[in-house]
Amino acid sequence: MPTELRVRKYRRSFEDRALPDPVGTLEAVLRGGHLARDHAGAEIAITVGSRGIHRLPEMVAAVVRFLREHNARPFIVPSMGSHGGATAAGQAHLLESLGVTEERVGAPVRSSMETVRLGAVEAAGRSWEVFTDRLAFEADGILLVNRVKPHTDFSSRHESGLVKILVIGLGKEDGARVAHSRGTLGLTTALPVMADFLLQRLNVLGGVTLIEDANHHLADLRVLRPEVIVDEEPRLLELARSWMPNLPAGEIDLLIIESMGKEISGTGIDTNVVGRRSIRGEADPPVPRIGLIGVCDLTPASGGNALGVGVADMTTELLAAKIDARATARNVITTTFLERGKIPVVLPSARELVAVGEKLLRGENDGREPSMLFIRSTLHLGSFYASKRLESVLAGDSSISAVGDYRAVPYTPEGRLAFEW
Repeated sequence: MPTELRVRKYRRSFEDRALPDPVGTLEAVLRGGHLARDHAGAEIAITVGSRGIHRLPEMVAAVVRFLREHNARPFIVPSMGSHGGATAAGQAHLLESLGVTEERVGAPVRSSMETVRLGAVEAAGRSWEVFTDRLAFEADGILLVNRVKPHTDFSSRHESGLVKILVIGLGKEDGARVAHSRGTLGLTTALPVMADFLLQRLNVLGGVTLIEDANHHLADLRVLRPEVIVDEEPRLLELARSWMPNLPAGEIDLLIIESMGKEISGTGIDTNVVGRRSIRGEADPPVPRIGLIGVCDLTPASGGNALGVGVADMTTELLAAKIDARATARNVITTTFLERGKIPVVLPSARELVAVGEKLLRGENDGREPSMLFIRSTLHLGSFYASKRLESVLAGDSSISAVGDYRAVPYTPEGRLAFEW
């Protein structure tokens, strides 16, 4: 079903806030902070999650070097709830896909799904069990490392950051199950209470916060004392929110996403970017407003976990064939947000996906050519392709510049998108 749609490439320049030397900055902050003391051979568990954070292996390696220089024995604990198929091997493999291996960071990766139940807390009139990773529990200390960023499931004072990796990441499948057991109630209300409980019972030495700018470069990092984590994180979250990138238009008829993946976003497709929560009973963000969303491929780092594919309306046989149904179901069921695991309409290839989307939208719009936007992923928004219907909107943004002329949408012989991003 060929299409004559023509698109133009654009580049968008987000403000560059990148730290010129993030490794050196982290080393200096660590040397001048409360962790610069003799750790006397203590075993210290360092948390690392499942997100593709800018220069993550280098940041972890810098923390490891610092701790070794101060006579500690650090090791890495995969801290990602039920990701990685909720298996020890799967979580270690996920870290490996992100470049976090003993060879790269200088400390062993110890992966286990075994947890310790530490008790329960009361929040929002409910009782919430609290779990933590057994290996971290048995260590002499825990150092939290995570990116602070708006979450794709909910809006609250604490979203993605140190609180979440402490409660859900280190809580493994048990912690994730409890936090998600009552929809978004636990995420919005119970997380800080559970974090306070854990901070009182575990020897958490502190936390390293990483914040990226709109270009996904490290722009801010801090080392927090344990007693200020819960109070300080909301301020860092607002900073991260103010730096987030967005789509170049507020209204789009058809959005085509080349790839989704767990290292891109916890939902594979960042719901903050596309304006769809896909959670029953939860309101969507007011912008952007998108008629149809198509997603074409699943990244290798996802390990077949396609949680979030349900955010889209259409997908391809290529993506569908890569889905590990068990890994996806396990993650989706743990979150309780079943809509995000539903398989959209499956089409033979990206070529047919684009053609069907255009046809459906032309029918809705009395034959008018729809406005269409093509992006590499919801993480990569610095370059994109757009149809002529968006030209006037894009021309009004001084941060956006056109590259070349309009051309037909390029495909491989198999019908995959062949854009040069």
